[in-house]
Amino acid sequence: MLGDKFKDLFQRFWPVTPNEPVEPNRLGQILLRMSALTEAELTQALRIKEQYPHKLLGQILIAENICSREQVSRAIQQQQEETRLGQVLLRNQVLTAEQLQSALAEQRRTGKLLGFILVERNLCSADELQEALRAQRHDNRLGALLLREGKLTEKQLEKALALQSESRVLLGEILVQLGYISAEDLERVLQKQESIMMRLPMPNSSPPNQ
Repeated sequence: MLGDKFKDLFQRFWPVTPNEPVEPNRLGQILLRMSALTEAELTQALRIKEQYPHKLLGQILIAENICSREQVSRAIQQQQEETRLGQVLLRNQVLTAEQLQSALAEQRRTGKLLGFILVERNLCSADELQEALRAQRHDNRLGALLLREGKLTEKQLEKALALQSESRVLLGEILVQLGYISAEDLERVLQKQESIMMRLPMPNSSPPNQ
């Protein structure tokens, strides 16, 4: 049980929705990396944001016909996934919070992939990065399975993922603590997830003999 610490985090973090990017510069760099806009267009949008700070950068980019709604949505998803990757590495005690913040600051400046920066700086090994990516995909698949089975709503999953990025607790544990699913639901879905993974072909594996 997570107790009072979890409750405090939940009460403080509940209003946040990861649908709204909180780092416009980082979102802009991701869109640049996607070739969805130019440096000049990003500068133009950021100037508008300075005049209207209550507006989200994504909203401005769409309203000014600089980016499509789909492009902004994909960039936000990428931003969230990179944030969760960093949190997995924190949870695994591969990085310190200061190291992650420094790497994210470089990412905002350069637009490089977070994982590339971490390995380049020798903050984590390629193996540690692969392990974190596997854990991240595990969380993504767990959420997708629960959504598909009707055990969660998208809003519930979003809030659980937002809380996870702050608390560094496993997604399944958060979902149970929030009362969104039961421990039995979690165990059953994890077993199903493991069964699915057992049937997936391994990378570079040879096909079975006929």
